[in-house]
Amino acid sequence: MNLASFNFNNKRLMLVFLYIIIVIALHLIPMGGYSINRMNFGPFRGDYLIHLICFLPWMFLLTFSSHKRKIGALKGLAWMGIGIILAVIVETIHCWLPHRSFNPMDAMFNVAGVVVGAGVFFARQKLSFVWHQTPDNP
Repeated sequence: MNLASFNFNNKRLMLVFLYIIIVIALHLIPMGGYSINRMNFGPFRGDYLIHLICFLPWMFLLTFSSHKRKIGALKGLAWMGIGIILAVIVETIHCWLPHRSFNPMDAMFNVAGVVVGAGVFFARQKLSFVWHQTPDNP
């Protein structure tokens, strides 16, 4: 590959893959002596919120990896489905790792991160569309 042909879209796509690799690595690395499980934020354990935050930006990676600002509903739902599958797979892999254990609540908060991010993403898409359609903004 010629370095000059490595355009901005390829760099953005590479950053999306880097995010995915980092998320997977963070879920696979043993967390040794530091136990965030003992920290509570209201009714939630600290690690549940970390799982949620980790997958929150998933939907926004779609617009980051695309040159379009407005993404269709079908493409958005498909991307959300991919995110949910990734969120479940990342936690399910723990079944086969000796230093990690599967926790269904972690998987649920992974999925919740994708879903909450999707809610914000679709609300932002809708508000952006409404704002551009106002008579004051031709």
